[in-house]
Amino acid sequence: MPSYSYRAGVSADVTETLDMATVLVFLQEGYVVTIPDKQGKRNAFAAGHIEGRQTLDGIRATLSFKPLDFSKDTRVAGGIQSGWAASLKRKYAPELNMVGWYSGGTPSNLIVKANKSFFSGFLISGLLGISLAYSSVYDTLEKNGTEKLKEGIKYAKSHCQLEMLVKYPFQDLSKEYTLAGEYLLELEPVNSALQKQVMGVHEDETPDVPILMAHGTSDEISPYESAFKTYKDWCSHGAQVEFITFQSKFSSHFITQLTSTSMATGSKIPKTEDDWYLWDADISDRDSENEEILFQDVDCYWLLDWKGNLDIDALVKFFVEKTIDEKELLSKYGITIKRSFGPEPDKGPWFSARPNPGKL
Repeated sequence: MPSYSYRAGVSADVTETLDMATVLVFLQEGYVVTIPDKQGKRNAFAAGHIEGRQTLDGIRATLSFKPLDFSKDTRVAGGIQSGWAASLKRKYAPELNMVGWYSGGTPSNLIVKANKSFFSGFLISGLLGISLAYSSVYDTLEKNGTEKLKEGIKYAKSHCQLEMLVKYPFQDLSKEYTLAGEYLLELEPVNSALQKQVMGVHEDETPDVPILMAHGTSDEISPYESAFKTYKDWCSHGAQVEFITFQSKFSSHFITQLTSTSMATGSKIPKTEDDWYLWDADISDRDSENEEILFQDVDCYWLLDWKGNLDIDALVKFFVEKTIDEKELLSKYGITIKRSFGPEPDKGPWFSARPNPGKL
């Protein structure tokens, strides 16, 4: 818990010391940084909805702290435990003036890789956290868990995650931790509760401001495939998401955390057409009959079909100014548009809107 470990000094907990190194980057730039006890007073690790609400409540508390003299219009951006905060903000804290989120190594599905791995201790901590959030899960674990599981949960109540990893590496929860004849995490209501911790499934839990996601293909804790699926799901629900892939054998969870943090900078937000520049704008001269091109916006990839000359101003209105919707794009300008998901397409030509470095 940061509220305890930070006050005790940087040597109190190794994990908090590493986190503080990341926070210092933003403090040195003059930002006010909010660090909530995201797991709540019951330490509900891996219970995404609790962690998301705790993060949003932490932002509320900072904005209400009178010595800082913030106005209600103060712009806020989020990082670290931001995936669930971004998901829940629209419903739980609509009054917050969020301008963006950053989520690196997004733990969009915790159950895929941890079992039998060095990080299996996270699963035991996660079961404790979820059982604290869902009483029916607690009852099921009491009924079907072995003494070894109960000892692990008891240990998790009074120890931090690094200690859990040291004590419980490479554990198979399907063997020595359950009395049932099936894999513990497939028992109901445990499985249903775990599925609720998967981001991007529900449309009403979609970020309503831009979010930057960064993930390593070699992430040993949070599966790359699960995070990429969350990205696709959010995009399909209308979110503005930019997904950056670190593709190397060294792109582990913690290394990527360090290398990607510098991308989440507080740049000025473009407000006018002059703040943007257009790549490959010469495609406006192309006379196309339903010719498909790719458009890379600040979130997902897009496919465009159009007849005659492509109206660049219309695309600026849609992508940059956001003053027209897809229906108007078709009815007024004859442009059909749809989202495209997956890795970066290799076909073109490209048309792209990006902040103009010379203007900002």
